[in-house]
Amino acid sequence: MTVSYPVVAKPPYSPPGTPVGLLRELAATLDGLGQVLDAALDALTVGETELALNSLGPKDRQAIMRGLGFRKVEPRRFGARAQ
Repeated sequence: MTVSYPVVAKPPYSPPGTPVGLLRELAATLDGLGQVLDAALDALTVGETELALNSLGPKDRQAIMRGLGFRKVEPRRFGARAQ
């Protein structure tokens, strides 16, 4: 299922100072990939997703998770709990 990618010119969705025109080009390119991009996203592993989320600071991570429909994210890092 391919979605249309919105242009959001603010962190954490885009690096500070990224030109909106460049983001529009990226969104159009992602839209054009269709099923190829869908397959690549479906193939992401839990570990790869964990690494991506943990590479963000707590506030940025929470903003991403809110964008995905999660209201509160606990713990502050993703992954297996230390024993």
